[in-house]
Amino acid sequence: MSLHSYEGLVTNGQIRLKGNPRLADGTRLVVVVTERPAWVSRGLTEAEWRKPFEEFIAAAQSAEPASLEDQPLSDAEINASVHAVRRERHAQGSD
Repeated sequence: MSLHSYEGLVTNGQIRLKGNPRLADGTRLVVVVTERPAWVSRGLTEAEWRKPFEEFIAAAQSAEPASLEDQPLSDAEINASVHAVRRERHAQGSD
């Protein structure tokens, strides 16, 4: 037995294989269903789905690196910040 792999989509309840391969009547098939791409679920084309990601990457690559000024925190400042976060979480009940 030989195995062949085809990609396709279901359209109006019919399986449509890419490239429209000719399969003889009576050919046995095993269909493996993959997860539906998110862009299909949202009614977008793949190009429409990718556009905001590609724009973000282009902007990030062309941006100047952020300037980080070295202003180290003292132990007391770090300690105070940690305790403030803990108090806030405790007050929210997420302890």
